Amino acid sequence: MHRDSGFTLLELIVVLFLISLIAGIAVVSFAGTFSSGTLDAAARSLVATMKQARMQSSVSGEPQTVFIDLDAGSYGIDGTEGRAFPRGVSVTFVDPLAGKQVSGMHRIEFDPVGGIRGGTVLLQTQKRTVSVRPDPLMAAVVEKVESLR
Repeated sequence: MHRDSGFTLLELIVVLFLISLIAGIAVVSFAGTFSSGTLDAAARSLVATMKQARMQSSVSGEPQTVFIDLDAGSYGIDGTEGRAFPRGVSVTFVDPLAGKQVSGMHRIEFDPVGGIRGGTVLLQTQKRTVSVRPDPLMAAVVEKVESLR
């Protein structure tokens, strides 16, 4: 008897279906990880900008200002070209006097003697929110606000 070796068309279709199902589940589960990494990177970059402004202020003896432009979706030190917030990250500015702001230009000022005037920046994706709060000792502090699910 001669027996053909190989796979039937039905077996190949079942295997391809299982591979595509597993790949689809993997893509969906890792999608949240990438947005979380983007949020963390945006927060670290904003903190680095604030630390740089504080350092420049203490070295030059002049106040330095970090701007948060909610309309353009950018931030930076006054007098320099701003950096854009990553796509998928929404930004809100919480002013101590005016409350939550979702548009406009906002400023955080660093004095040479360590004083800070300004508000808190909230960075948010679909799953997480972090707060970047000015701090006299550290220049800025990142705090996890809440986990959205």
